[in-house]
Amino acid sequence: MDNGGNLTVSSDTETVFCLEGGLHPRSKGPFPIAWTEIKKNYVSFHLMSVYADPIIRKAVTPELAKRMQGKSCFNFKSVDRELFDQLRSLTRLALSDLKRSFPGWGG
Repeated sequence: MDNGGNLTVSSDTETVFCLEGGLHPRSKGPFPIAWTEIKKNYVSFHLMSVYADPIIRKAVTPELAKRMQGKSCFNFKSVDRELFDQLRSLTRLALSDLKRSFPGWGG
């Protein structure tokens, strides 16, 4: 996915891949945008905008919501192309919304 060059990899291990970007409005430090974690029986995808932004939260489809654990985490035990496409669209929407909400972020 094209990210405009403003996301940085903050973790890249055998089990975690995390992207950070922009500056947090309060702490002024980079903040995690999205990350994946490989667990024993499933893979998690975390998208912080789902937790932080009601617009993004409302865009979560009912099918995708069934995979939610907590406020920003989606768990998968098997490949589901349709849900992955929905997650891709949600992630693109979240990045677009970050650009609008934080001018100059550029994500």
